[in-house]
Amino acid sequence: MSLKFFRKKKNLKIITIIIGLFTIPGFIFFGISMTISNHSNKNYAATVNGQPITLQEYHKTLDRIQRKYSQMLGANYTKKISNSQMETLVLNNMIDEKILEQQAKKYNIKVSSKDIMGVIKSTPIFQNKKGQFDPIKFKEYFSNMSPEEINNIENKLKQQIMYQKLKQFIASQRNIVVNNSDLKPFITKKDTPKQIEKIRMLVLREKENQIFQKWFNKVKHNSKIKIFISIKKTSLPSDKTSRETTPLNTIKKTTKTIKNG
Repeated sequence: MSLKFFRKKKNLKIITIIIGLFTIPGFIFFGISMTISNHSNKNYAATVNGQPITLQEYHKTLDRIQRKYSQMLGANYTKKISNSQMETLVLNNMIDEKILEQQAKKYNIKVSSKDIMGVIKSTPIFQNKKGQFDPIKFKEYFSNMSPEEINNIENKLKQQIMYQKLKQFIASQRNIVVNNSDLKPFITKKDTPKQIEKIRMLVLREKENQIFQKWFNKVKHNSKIKIFISIKKTSLPSDKTSRETTPLNTIKKTTKTIKNG
């Protein structure tokens, strides 16, 4: 997609907000799985199926994520996640992104300006009380950006839409069915047909997520990944929130919102 789309004031301010809503940040994505190479490389942090992740790309991404975490959590963010954990997660995320990009190319999945505008117009924060897209809401968010920032925004938004389209494509290859037994833990006799349909769609999306995760894990396992930098094999610290964020609990919490809404 041409950067011309992003250089228009109206589109630029829209994209800025969408990126903030889509991922902050998007790197705790999939499990850590790395093979450390015995060979060093002065230019690459890693290669994925022969395609490189350069040291420059890696350090630039690491710096950006560290600054974002510092802004979100303060200077003492390292008490929640160590530098070694951050380095491992950032590189692993970049590897995941490379694999997903390769798979999207394999299945000829592309992102158009129409796809981007579809996401923008369907975002509730940018709609009026009637549920219609309202360009006026973007005036307060507009700010000047450098060409580099514009490039980053364009790439990140296209990337997120591409992931979603890839997930939908993979899920469409399976015959996913939501049975009454799937709904039973989440519905009662008091629920309206509209509420039950929303819950059914929620369960369907969760099944799609599980299928996509299983598919991705297999693709990543079969990928040829070489790491050329010193990365410690580590894991995130134990956290009550992460333990509670299971598919079942997520559905239960969202179901409660649907019923109270």
